[in-house]
Amino acid sequence: MTKLRKLLVFISVFLTGVFSAFGVYSALDTDFVYKIGVKINNASLFSGLRLGILFVSLFFLAIIAVIIFTFGKKEKNIEAIRIANAGGTVSISAQTIETLAKLEAQNTPDIYDIRIDVVDTDTKPVIEVRAKVPPTISIPSISVLLQENIRNKIMEATGTDIENIKILIDGIVDPEKK
Repeated sequence: MTKLRKLLVFISVFLTGVFSAFGVYSALDTDFVYKIGVKINNASLFSGLRLGILFVSLFFLAIIAVIIFTFGKKEKNIEAIRIANAGGTVSISAQTIETLAKLEAQNTPDIYDIRIDVVDTDTKPVIEVRAKVPPTISIPSISVLLQENIRNKIMEATGTDIENIKILIDGIVDPEKK
């Protein structure tokens, strides 16, 4: 999916450049836009010019739809993490991992409005933690503490090491107003 996104961004930037150049040229040569308008107006309904404009317009609409669809998509949430051991396979639901992480985050001082997602990436599951902190706290130090606490709790409870825990501090709160 990342290659498709990069291609769409490249096409968008390229088309923006083309339209910008067209706009600059038409601003410098006022008859340019008028001449094009006259040619389009005088062309028959199924002429090559009108069909070309129709296909280019549909192409742009398709690119916009694909961009909206691919950039609007979030990495998919996973249902379970599977752990293979000597006795077989153990599945732990993503909801269980989220609950463990949320409980540990709630036990960490100065963390508020916690939201947790377990998402699937190309390699391993990732825990995404969104939270708010008071303005007096050091965001880097509380983030490291939160990552370590969550990682240790999940390792202790499930035997699974979550390598990637993303912390997003998405706001500042006044703890006295809570």
